[in-house]
Amino acid sequence: MHLADDTLLQLLLLGCLLGATFIAQIVLIVRQEQSTKGIERAFLFPEVNEGDGPRHSPSGNVPWNIAVDLSNSGKTPAIIRLLRGYADVLLVTANPPDKVHTFPGSDDEIAPGVAIPKDTGYTIMVQVRLTDTQWAQIEGGNAVLYVLGRIEYDDVFQHRHKTGYCWQYARQGGMWKFVISQKTKLNYST
Repeated sequence: MHLADDTLLQLLLLGCLLGATFIAQIVLIVRQEQSTKGIERAFLFPEVNEGDGPRHSPSGNVPWNIAVDLSNSGKTPAIIRLLRGYADVLLVTANPPDKVHTFPGSDDEIAPGVAIPKDTGYTIMVQVRLTDTQWAQIEGGNAVLYVLGRIEYDDVFQHRHKTGYCWQYARQGGMWKFVISQKTKLNYST
């Protein structure tokens, strides 16, 4: 009787060990899949450039088309779902922007038809109309031109990601150019 009980106990123990090994393998596979998805996903980064400007006029009727170049440094395409961007001029005494303004239709999603493949880019144009007075304030250091917005995109694993951006027109190294705004929470990526 003892031999049968010992064999049954050994088989039961062996079954428990095999079950624990199987569960551990499943956990490792799931973690590896999550890690692979994180490495393989799309990563969008915006870079703001002068476009066709700077442009300004006495009345502010001349448009300056500022280029926001979106580059995908990930390994899979980014499927664009929301593109928002605009320019704003604020006095230097004001705080930098801390939120992206909303307006009717600004949060409407795009049908999944525009994709940015890996290692390529897509450009959106943000238009601003500056008066000569505003331009003089910017050049004199009394006002700041900001370009800000948000991009939402899906990766091929059907996960939604968001990238926020806020750049400002500033003099660096004796040249005017757009640089990332340092004092705002609008620069982020999920």
